[in-house]
Amino acid sequence: MSTSTIKLAFRDIKNMYKSFIYLLIILSGFSFLFIPLFSSIYHNYINENELKPSPFKVHYAPVVTSLENNDDLSKLTKDLDKLYAKDVFTYFNSSKLSEDFGYHTYIVDGRGIKDLDNSFYWIVAQKVDKESIEKYTNEYKIDNSIEKMNFLSKFTHLEKEELSTLYNILKVEDSKWQDFQAYDIKKNEIMEIVDHSKLQDELLKDKVYEKMKTIFKGSFLSVAMQVATESVSEEYFILTYMVPYVIFLLALLVAVFVYFYNNLFTELEKEYDIHYIFGAKNKDIFLRNQILIISILFINFALMNYLNGFNIDHRFTIIACVTMFYYIIFTINLLHQIYKKNQRGVLNARA
Repeated sequence: MSTSTIKLAFRDIKNMYKSFIYLLIILSGFSFLFIPLFSSIYHNYINENELKPSPFKVHYAPVVTSLENNDDLSKLTKDLDKLYAKDVFTYFNSSKLSEDFGYHTYIVDGRGIKDLDNSFYWIVAQKVDKESIEKYTNEYKIDNSIEKMNFLSKFTHLEKEELSTLYNILKVEDSKWQDFQAYDIKKNEIMEIVDHSKLQDELLKDKVYEKMKTIFKGSFLSVAMQVATESVSEEYFILTYMVPYVIFLLALLVAVFVYFYNNLFTELEKEYDIHYIFGAKNKDIFLRNQILIISILFINFALMNYLNGFNIDHRFTIIACVTMFYYIIFTINLLHQIYKKNQRGVLNARA
């Protein structure tokens, strides 16, 4: 690429700065539409393939019926333990472990889930240094080699907002810690146990509900069973509404780009004729336009990444792919313009 071609390209930008700015505004406008759309589709894909949405539709809601403190929590815990050991899955925030560890800790009761090896898990929701984890490993019989994503691929019953806070996943191997009675459970923890209850087999919902009512009869708590109704899935919504919308936007984008860029090319036609008279070839006109195109795309790319905080994440990948798509549209249209004008004899190109 000759220095003169570069100078001419930047002179084109200077002379046609209004058209340059219009194209940049259009490009940025479409980017503001495309990037959130593709990001939403990406998140739906991740939820479907890595963190599969929980299929559970039955929810047991705890309702406080008494503020008296005469309940036998030991008996309630023992009765709940029998129920949850086989039919029900749950998790709760353990005040005992949180105090012992000094870190916010969940207890996951996976005894009724084969994928979780029918075991208890302790989940530390804060970053813990290696020495502390080794101390817990030595003090308690726990396995700290559980991979987070491997665990989450099987275990999707925590609320989505809590998934991102999980740091250390510890599998309990000591039988001493494989029941509720070992954790000195308080009233608020009993409520969490009930509130986070999920059934492995939802055909048991009525049977489990009756057992819960029996367990809590005459206590500080009663339980209400709620069954969620079917709703439109995210996948159906995306395929039915978002994908056609994206296709429409892509078609509109191509039409707008072609229209504005063709006008810009026509306005610069005399400049290109003069360039040919002074010995330019098709590749010089192509490169002259490429500098203009790349300048617009670079500014838009930088702007989108600035709004994304210059993070190297899935949005960065989306921005890069969208930018490449823009470049392909521009380049194909440019080649078409050069070919069309050669065919009409407007540009006396020399190969």
